[in-house]
Order: sequence, then C-alpha cells, then structure tokens
Amino acid sequence: QQQQRVPNTEVYLQGSVLKPFTEFLLTRLRGICDSPGDEFRDQESVFTCARHRLRLRWSLLHPHLPAYLRYLGIPESADHRVMSRAAYEVPVFPLDAARQLVEAMGFQHEFDFIAEGTVFRRGLLKVTVYRVRRLLGAESSLVEVSGLGPSSLTAGMVESVLSVRDQLKSLVLLAKHDQKAPKA
Repeated sequence: QQQQRVPNTEVYLQGSVLKPFTEFLLTRLRGICDSPGDEFRDQESVFTCARHRLRLRWSLLHPHLPAYLRYLGIPESADHRVMSRAAYEVPVFPLDAARQLVEAMGFQHEFDFIAEGTVFRRGLLKVTVYRVRRLLGAESSLVEVSGLGPSSLTAGMVESVLSVRDQLKSLVLLAKHDQKAPKA
C-alpha cells in the first residue's frame, strides 16, 4: 500500500529580544510551554536553484543524529495576522551524501550559519530563541513561534501561534516579516 504525503503548512511569527531580556523570555517560556526547553547548536547550509531554496541542517551537539533536508515555500499571508508557507522536512544520512545529492540536483551552495539557542514545545508549536553566529556584533536573539502540520490544522495552529504571541507581548514583539523569495 502506497503512503500518501500530506502537504505540511508552517504558520509562523518572528521577532527579536535584546540580550538583557532574554532570560526573562526564557523563564516565561518555561512557564507556558510543555517542555522545559532543550539547548541546541545546529549548522545549516542554504542552497538555491532559480527561485527555490533548500536547507540542510544538522546538530553540532549530537552528530550521531540524522541531518534534515528542508524545503520552505514562498511565504504567503492568507491570514493577515501570521505568515504561512509550505514546508517539507525529511531526515537524511549521511550528511556528505545529502550535500552531494542537493548539488547534483542543480542547487548551488549559497551560505552557512550556526544557530544556537533553546527550543520549547507547546502542542504542535515549536518556540525557538536563538542567536545566529554569522551576525557580527548582534546583541539580540531571534525569536520564532511556528506550528507545522497538515493544511487541515492551519486554523488551529494560527490561533495557537497568536496565543503564544499574546503571552509574550511584554517581552518581544512577534510579527509577520515579509521574506521575499531569492532572486532568480
């Protein structure tokens, strides 16, 4: 029996928090999320081909785990309160073979970065607070609240994302950010 793939939709908001307020935000997240927060340090390679972008991400803290190859569609704004996009993620191993496959498909390596921070879970939602090490001199952390699931759950995920946004409002302004697709 052939398994059907259900398209995934990612609903998300992004913002940033200044370094002096990061600990307050992490404390609030420990109180409102299902998990106490897990530290992560990942490296990500971004590849482009025409107007498409693939991301290959792997853990630097747990190198025995598989890497993940992600396709993130062009951001849309069907609901004016949040951003959404098609999102597909598959585990890949070994890392070198995945990189070779992506390049053999015609994708060109664009850049790498290291994301380091804490990830929290709340139902289908994932809240990440992290620093991107390639930004020189940045004294703030990126904050992203996202939910990933079948398109049929999009409305519920929107409400969940907005609920977390409202609970963090005094610490961080989470909003839609217009992210244009890479130029062809």
